[in-house]
Amino acid sequence: TVIFLRLLLCIVTIDAVARPLMTAAAATGDVKLYQSLIGGILLAIVPIAYVVLKLGGSPESVYIVHLVICIIAFLTRLWVIKPMIRLSMRQYFANVVLPCFGVMAVSVLLSMLIKELLPVGLFSTVVVCLSSALFVLLLTYAIGLTKSERNFVTSKAVAALQRIRH
Repeated sequence: TVIFLRLLLCIVTIDAVARPLMTAAAATGDVKLYQSLIGGILLAIVPIAYVVLKLGGSPESVYIVHLVICIIAFLTRLWVIKPMIRLSMRQYFANVVLPCFGVMAVSVLLSMLIKELLPVGLFSTVVVCLSSALFVLLLTYAIGLTKSERNFVTSKAVAALQRIRH
């Protein structure tokens, strides 16, 4: 179960980073090439996973195939979108990809550290889950948002607290 969940979280993270690219492609109105390529690549998950299983692959190999195909689809999205919207790859990776994966990497490492320090049991599971959520929240605020985004979130949080108070 653990390996399935880890692979699925990687897949979901890649899809979350790719979602704005899909929106950008749709906004141009010229989606034929984009949809054909990405749709074809994503449809390949099923036959490739089938072949891998027929060749003796483990159940988690299906998720590994899915992850590899998602990475290929993500790179293809970038290649197709770049000329459509004049996307700066440097800015995209610096402002979107690196912060997302930075938050993920640091929160995973901190969560694993807490998991290793605590004995196995229900209490440690709850502590790891809660601390993981807190790490993601704090790290997203600290390194995942730009200064203007942090100011926006802070102002909204202060306004919400003031409404609760009164």
